[in-house]
Amino acid sequence: MITFGNAILYVSIVVSAIALLGLLLKEFKRGENFTKFVYACDTIVCGLLTFAYLLLTYYFVVSDFTYDYVWQYSSRDLPMIYKLSGTWAGQPGTYLLWVWVMFLSAAWLAVSTKHSTPLARRTQIITLVIGIYFIVLTLIQDTL
Repeated sequence: MITFGNAILYVSIVVSAIALLGLLLKEFKRGENFTKFVYACDTIVCGLLTFAYLLLTYYFVVSDFTYDYVWQYSSRDLPMIYKLSGTWAGQPGTYLLWVWVMFLSAAWLAVSTKHSTPLARRTQIITLVIGIYFIVLTLIQDTL
């Protein structure tokens, strides 16, 4: 069964792939119309991943044990600081934290450079490829 958090990650993969495709087309001097969506896609993915991380944190704070990940790494007896840090206690939570930080940096790069230089575009392409990889890792680790 696909949970709401996993659905957010699947949408993030699709939107990230669109941004990656737009950057690749801009890098190879094709499809300038498509590259207008790259900035919006970066911002959307950053927002989606922020929401996914906050949702996971919420599940830990309210001790929602219907989710296996929360059940494995939390308890009703834990102080709040340990519940908050429990979000990255296991591998899926750690991957989610890292991919969130990656896409925060990708959004910052998109805002600050507008992909105007080849170095900025290539850095963004590498960041998006690694970010998509970590989203896939998060989904795989969550289902195991």
